[in-house]
Amino acid sequence: MNKVLLVVAALFSFNTLADTCTEIAKYDELMSQIYVVCPDLPNINDDDLGTIVYTIFKENEFTPDEYTIDFVTSKQFLTQESLTKENHVGFYYTHDNGLIIWPKNQDKIRHVQLRI
Repeated sequence: MNKVLLVVAALFSFNTLADTCTEIAKYDELMSQIYVVCPDLPNINDDDLGTIVYTIFKENEFTPDEYTIDFVTSKQFLTQESLTKENHVGFYYTHDNGLIIWPKNQDKIRHVQLRI
């Protein structure tokens, strides 16, 4: 019984996190730039990262061509000029299908090749 509750709690917490991390905070149509607030992005496993990026495109009916997604810690950082190594937690580019965690912080940087 305890294991079932643990699994349900884990699934609920991921769904809540995934919902937050798939919600577009800002979209610049001219530059094809998408901004998503997701402060916990570095803690998400690779498979779930792929699901998050896939969901962003599917729910918004974007054809994944020539788009970038900047994942940030807060709605305060929704411009390229405001991105720093402390608030820019992820960067995705459609053509290489790669997600970079902590793209501006060389001490924490992690490359994830997505399978979407």
